[in-house]
Amino acid sequence: MSHTIAKDTLKLEGVCGVEEAEEIHEKLLEDPELQLDLSACEHLHAASFQTLLAQPRPIKRGARDAFIKRWLQPLLEEAAGPKKV
Repeated sequence: MSHTIAKDTLKLEGVCGVEEAEEIHEKLLEDPELQLDLSACEHLHAASFQTLLAQPRPIKRGARDAFIKRWLQPLLEEAAGPKKV
């Protein structure tokens, strides 16, 4: 399992493969207040990425992986809308 939940945060860790997509989807449905922690995510399969796009959430901790940070995180941030101040 490459994701964990701590308090109000869904943390994606290591390689988040296609097999994770359904479980991530269920976790996001169960708790609409969950935020994302991408800091330990090394690879995000397209199915898992689409799951996150379908249920956009604020990003609590951004990605350190260069590809995710450059190409995927901006799309997730855009889908989540403006940050609440």
